[in-house]
Amino acid sequence: MRALVREVYGNPDVLRIAEVPKPCPGPGELLVKVHAASVAKADWEILRGKPVWVKLSGFGLFRPKAKILGYNFAGRVEGVGPEVSRFNLGDEIFGDTLLHGLGAFAEWLCVPQDAAITTRPPGLSPEAAACLPESGLIALQALRDHVDLQPGQRVLINGAGGGTGTLAIQLAKIRGTEVTAVDHTAKFDRLRALGADHVLDFMHADFNLPDDRYDLILDIVGVGSLRRWRRSLRAGGVYLTVGGSIGYLLKTLLLGGVSRLCRGKRVRVFALRHNVPDLVQLADLALRGEVTPVIDRRYTLDQTAEAISYVGAGRSIGKLVITP
Repeated sequence: MRALVREVYGNPDVLRIAEVPKPCPGPGELLVKVHAASVAKADWEILRGKPVWVKLSGFGLFRPKAKILGYNFAGRVEGVGPEVSRFNLGDEIFGDTLLHGLGAFAEWLCVPQDAAITTRPPGLSPEAAACLPESGLIALQALRDHVDLQPGQRVLINGAGGGTGTLAIQLAKIRGTEVTAVDHTAKFDRLRALGADHVLDFMHADFNLPDDRYDLILDIVGVGSLRRWRRSLRAGGVYLTVGGSIGYLLKTLLLGGVSRLCRGKRVRVFALRHNVPDLVQLADLALRGEVTPVIDRRYTLDQTAEAISYVGAGRSIGKLVITP
């Protein structure tokens, strides 16, 4: 089969298209014909081995363990190993393989049946389904599990123009909140079209943030002054960072230990829970038209290195989709 492979950490020039053996499903595994895969910021990070958390998270200290990148996918079950009970031949599925060896930037993929995967419902395209894992899970869990958002409350999303941010805007508007989106000025029109009430240029160091304004600050990028973020929270508000360097995440954890003494303001590091029920909920929201994955560009498998570079430069609005 054809796949995008690499042998070492590095920039996209270490990637190449190669013929590799078609995987064979083992016990409890599915063989999937990949119909679509989406590119995530983590693909850029795992490719380069930076930030350092990549190497410390089991992807390989000196050389990458996974030769084939990609983990958000949609496809059809074409083979099953022994002991498979959740799926049948011909099932259309989607999900992610981040915790199970990556491998979605290829024509075929083997994935354990107990991974965060579920049946793709009719009416949800493979491209849209491939955009929901991870990005959708982060947006859904961040807005649902960390603060009890009520209509009229205020949410700020830093890095709102990416795959997670564009879904988070839509989910926040479902809850009736007032949304401020922070990103490149080139993305402002699209962010407003998705429902953002206010847009701010990320190039301004503090975004001219007022004190005591936001009930939730969702920081997908993980940059800026943590004390500035905290001052912008209302009493009882939550600052939640999804990304950032190891140093930034450690600072967030340290500040979080004392922040509740400051009028109940909470500063936290987001921890994603890969699970099937949330994927089902996201698919249902997409089918009902309450959220729509934003697809910026489409690429072939041969163009995947270009797509990863585009995401790494922070230029994409929403998701990029690969069709092997």
